[in-house]
Amino acid sequence: MVIKKEFINTLFCIGVLLVITGCTSSKKAPPSSTTPNTVLISSEDLKALKQSANEWKTVEPKVNDLLELEGQLSKLTTRLKAIDETNTAGTNNAQTTTPTESILKSDQAFFAIQVAAFNSKIKLNTALANLKRKIPTFFSNNIAVNVETKVIKTNTFYRLKLGAYKTNKQATTACEALKQQKINCFVTYYTQEKPQPTL
Repeated sequence: MVIKKEFINTLFCIGVLLVITGCTSSKKAPPSSTTPNTVLISSEDLKALKQSANEWKTVEPKVNDLLELEGQLSKLTTRLKAIDETNTAGTNNAQTTTPTESILKSDQAFFAIQVAAFNSKIKLNTALANLKRKIPTFFSNNIAVNVETKVIKTNTFYRLKLGAYKTNKQATTACEALKQQKINCFVTYYTQEKPQPTL
């Protein structure tokens, strides 16, 4: 009898569980007024999206051209680095004493060291004379001295540049040598404009 009572209790519990799970699973989601993939936006937003899509259609070919140019520039940069490393390896073997020996007197120079910029030629020539007194060994190798004239808004500036280097690495080495002598400088592009003496 005890077994029968336990059996009935077990069947009753199973039945209750089935009813409860059946009730919860049979609940339906409330009907929605839109399908799952529909997005509601205002007419102004729709107009803005259409305008953006039209703008993209006109710009897309130009963006693709830019991406193609970027790829070509990347390849060119890789080739230039390889050429620079080859040139540097060749000049490092030939270099025997000081970094200023890498200074070139050539039209093939691409880099120089900028040491100052002034708003008057008089100040530039004074600074150049002071540099020649302060670091005569640097100028003893007949270093190229050039000036870049730059007009910014209504002001004219004269950038004092030293050296004519084929590679960025050569210019950086020479600039580091100047910094050890407490001369501020940075590597920049080479120009062929010579300083004019002031009268």
